[in-house]
Amino acid sequence: MHPSSWRIDHRVADLDAVTKWCHQREKVNRVLFSIRVEKQRGSWVPMSPTQLFATQKLLRDYIVDCFLASGWPGSRIFGAPALIFVAQFHLEVQKLIVKYGPRFSDWMDPHLPEDLCLFRVGSTHPTLVSVTHECDAWLITQRPARLMGITQSDELPELEQFIFKGKHFCRHWRGKGRFSQQQDRVA
Repeated sequence: MHPSSWRIDHRVADLDAVTKWCHQREKVNRVLFSIRVEKQRGSWVPMSPTQLFATQKLLRDYIVDCFLASGWPGSRIFGAPALIFVAQFHLEVQKLIVKYGPRFSDWMDPHLPEDLCLFRVGSTHPTLVSVTHECDAWLITQRPARLMGITQSDELPELEQFIFKGKHFCRHWRGKGRFSQQQDRVA
């Protein structure tokens, strides 16, 4: 059986209900977020230090990977990478996510990381894909997603071009520069 895509209306869908559904029904155990970066003196630094701080504070005990990428579920960029955080996902993390940002639209620059994605390690596709600054989100599942604000869609073929074959469904950055948490300060 092949998965189907389900469009999430971020204005109506309840982030708490959607993330709990993903955990309970699809057994997701990882969450992925992105942070925009810019190049300063040969290093990639966060465009929003507040966003980086919030991500590290929220996920500090659960982070399993952090890397630069040019593509991640739902997004592909050219010329500059994004910083990707991958963390454990379980009910404790789910509660933290909903506490810090109870709506999909809360998960955006400058205060919180973007592009919430949920998946199960070893799965062939992520379960929840979002592009929060575009107000887009989908579930990819073989199970009917009977939740408020979610309708079945035929967007899976288009969405699949933004789900990469790499680790954590990402396209790792192959360009120059490394990540640095330090931003240059202008006096």
